[in-house]
Amino acid sequence: MKKLKPLLLLILCVVLLCQSALASELPDTSPPELQLAIDGSTLTVTANDQHSNISAIYIGSEYFAGNAGTTLEIPLEAYAREEYLYISAEDYAGNVSKTAVVQNRTTPARRAL
Repeated sequence: MKKLKPLLLLILCVVLLCQSALASELPDTSPPELQLAIDGSTLTVTANDQHSNISAIYIGSEYFAGNAGTTLEIPLEAYAREEYLYISAEDYAGNVSKTAVVQNRTTPARRAL
């Protein structure tokens, strides 16, 4: 029995290493997830991706570099001419999140409401 324990441990380690190697070879087809929050005149955008991390966040066509668990704090007044902001994220595998739409209440027309 004592001789079997090291052999069983070795087999278990080999199996776990093979599973890990196979899992890392699977292609990433999942899009990133976005979370948005507005606090006063600041928009917080958080993008997460479980597999290949965030390469970019886009507000309209404006690019912001990403990384793992990217969070941006954006002053809405920087986009005062835009009534709506269109936000998306892309991961390093090229998957793109669904586009989130936020109404910008700092536009001149919205401030009057």
